[in-house]
Amino acid sequence: MSTAALRAEARAWIAAHRDAAVPARGAHVPHDHTPDEHDRRWLDALRDGRWLCLSWPERYGGRALSETEVIAVNEEFARAGVERPRLGMSETLVAPAILAHGTPEQKDRLLPRILSGRDVYCQGSPSRRPARTWPGCAPAAWSRAAPSGSPATRSGPRTAASRT
Repeated sequence: MSTAALRAEARAWIAAHRDAAVPARGAHVPHDHTPDEHDRRWLDALRDGRWLCLSWPERYGGRALSETEVIAVNEEFARAGVERPRLGMSETLVAPAILAHGTPEQKDRLLPRILSGRDVYCQGSPSRRPARTWPGCAPAAWSRAAPSGSPATRSGPRTAASRT
């Protein structure tokens, strides 16, 4: 598919789903933003339309787009003023490692869970600063942001009191 055809497809899809769209919030969603039902419905629509994880192979729910094609899609969403959210570290750090180094069984098991939102990954770093002072990292924020039963809601951040 040509880049022009991909842009046209993105514009047509956005126009057809304009009522469900979440307005663009800028380059980054604020850290203190808690997804609401409107955000979840939009994410589901994007997932169903295969507008998430664009560079992933089609077999795993992506579109196998090149970097240039992903940029073209992002430009169309930006031009329309609507969000095209990413799945955070799950999409940008964990999934590329699985795609590059995972066994076929790992890819078949883990990538659909990332795309569906069932598994949510993050990258932690040790610090002497208590986790409760980091924006969006309080245990209550984790349970709101991550689907129930995901790794994030099972473990949560460590607090100063839990450190030995």
